[in-house]
Amino acid sequence: MIHDPTKALHRVMWALAGLCALCVLLGLTCQAHATRLPNRWERRAVETAIRYCKRGTDPWMLLEVLRVEERAGIPPSMRGIILSTAIGEAACEPRAYNKRENAHGLTQIRPRWWTCSGDLFHPLVSAECWLARVVTLANGKARRRCPRSRWVTAEAWASQGWSHPRWPVDWYCDAITGHMMRLNVWRERWGR
Repeated sequence: MIHDPTKALHRVMWALAGLCALCVLLGLTCQAHATRLPNRWERRAVETAIRYCKRGTDPWMLLEVLRVEERAGIPPSMRGIILSTAIGEAACEPRAYNKRENAHGLTQIRPRWWTCSGDLFHPLVSAECWLARVVTLANGKARRRCPRSRWVTAEAWASQGWSHPRWPVDWYCDAITGHMMRLNVWRERWGR
């Protein structure tokens, strides 16, 4: 039998929506895994991302990670970058660990160079830490050096970490990562 994550995600979402509707009818409060049901764009992003993740990845975890972008202040043109990064860095595996580079979690953060508090193996902590770095770079050095492409550039700089051979001597404004290229392909497919 072929595993189709899209159909499974639809079934789970409709079951949750039905359960919440029943709770509302009975006058009970609905305690769902996600605070609200996904909108059309979020559902499309999670459905696309889950195809590239390891089998058994929780779609609700991906949805919550996606919603961290909104809270972090990532612009609409970059929405979905955290899912693309999670796929490229750890195949959506929150417990991923790279022994050689001592990189932890969903976004493969190296604690030596990043100042993050909390368990980096928790997907939301990892996403918040990585996105905070992107926002800091976009509102700081990238805004001054690359005002036209500051968000894409900030994402590239954050993704390079401290492993780039000439870091931080050369801060290129035309840098683009595989994460951003993957997101651009997704957006073309979505017609957005």
